[in-house]
Amino acid sequence: MAEEILNDFTGVLQADGYAGYNRLLKRRKNPVVLAYCWSHARRKLHEIARNKTAPIAEDGLRRIGELYKIEKTIRGKSPEE
Repeated sequence: MAEEILNDFTGVLQADGYAGYNRLLKRRKNPVVLAYCWSHARRKLHEIARNKTAPIAEDGLRRIGELYKIEKTIRGKSPEE
């Protein structure tokens, strides 16, 4: 379905973790680059950290937090700023 809707799209597609978008990476005509959403990755890391099954998940959460701080300082600014 996503492949049909985005048939003529070329460029960067910001998306959630829906696996259906992965097929867009394989097409030769109208190539797409996927930019995944940090909030979905963060949610998964939060679940893992809460269950204490992988200590590295907390480090991932900390790093995403640092990225969120950077995003907050640049939100609304032009790329030239």
